[in-house]
Amino acid sequence: MTGDCQSCSAQLSSQDKLGVCHSTVSAFRSNVSGTLELLQTVSLLPDGVSGQGSKAAEIVILPDGSTLYATNRGKTNLIVAFRILDDGTVEAIQRTQAPAFPRGMALALDGTLLLVAGQSRSEVVSYRVQAGGMLSYTGYNLTAASVPPHPATFGVVEAPAPLLNFFDI
Repeated sequence: MTGDCQSCSAQLSSQDKLGVCHSTVSAFRSNVSGTLELLQTVSLLPDGVSGQGSKAAEIVILPDGSTLYATNRGKTNLIVAFRILDDGTVEAIQRTQAPAFPRGMALALDGTLLLVAGQSRSEVVSYRVQAGGMLSYTGYNLTAASVPPHPATFGVVEAPAPLLNFFDI
């Protein structure tokens, strides 16, 4: 994205790219020459909320390419869901509270579950991905007793069916 910040990015298609930086999500299109054309930049923060003391952290896209999730960490700890429009731009559809200082984020179970690592309290919080990409808190958390200190990134492996049934997933 820009040289003045570290950002996470995701490839949406051969031409469309999305990235997070400075509490914003930006959509880009690759031109024939290989340069990026900025299509849009939108805030992760609610209207009227200052970005002071907060910054973007992570970005993931549902396997079907319909929804993007981005975290904002610091003073404002949020997960923001964006609908990805046909022209490659995004539209915010939900802001929900995230664990303190959210960092790592991963989709599991074919995109039906979103896992978010809270770096400050060493926890992983789970959200069910509803129809249309909306999130709902599952009530299941992994805490410091079962999570390495200050998780910043993680991977997801498929659990055996009995464990999934235990969690009613």
